[in-house]
Amino acid sequence: MSANAGTPAIAGGTSPSGAAGKPHVMMDPPRAASGKRFCEVPQECAGLECRAWKNYTRHVCVSECPNGDECSKSESCLTRSGVEPLCFAKCDWPTDCAYAFDCIDWYGDGNYACIPAEWARGG
Repeated sequence: MSANAGTPAIAGGTSPSGAAGKPHVMMDPPRAASGKRFCEVPQECAGLECRAWKNYTRHVCVSECPNGDECSKSESCLTRSGVEPLCFAKCDWPTDCAYAFDCIDWYGDGNYACIPAEWARGG
């Protein structure tokens, strides 16, 4: 039995056998995609919020993006006057969006996202 037996490896250092150790990094699990499905209660959203913009009936599972950088690379942070910013799936074509979602250029800047058709048409 070696003199180092039972000695744990130091994160990022060398293990007792001399092999390079790897640090243990805790990663947050990926969250569900935001703004891609409708909901009636929060339990349907797998960690997201069940929300609707004011004056709209359909609710969507979404993540808030108050700083604009909370959305994943495949999502856009959208808002309008008087409503909180929310993450929605980016799209290139209408077929990229789920049923009852429209692929629109919300700000007219060439960046498209899937939003509920009801919201896109103003109610």
